[in-house]
Amino acid sequence: MLLCLGLLCLAIGGCGHPRIGAEAFELAKAVDNVCNLRDRDQLPKAQALVETAHRDGTINAGERRILEKIVAQAESGDWERASDDVRKLLIAQQR
Repeated sequence: MLLCLGLLCLAIGGCGHPRIGAEAFELAKAVDNVCNLRDRDQLPKAQALVETAHRDGTINAGERRILEKIVAQAESGDWERASDDVRKLLIAQQR
């Protein structure tokens, strides 16, 4: 039953990470790099890039929320979860 529900979710596209634009994708790759390196000093810079991109209109509010959530996870020390979430986001764009 759970397998059927999971397959249905994938088929209708309502589950998992949303599609993001090109600029958000590039920012996600940068956040992924910071998470892989576990570079706490780069987190404020990543956050500033996200904020600037949103202010400039190159990413939308939903993309900003997704990226900020991942950065916040890393800031709290949950590097594994942040890395996992950003990787899943990047992989979801390849469909």
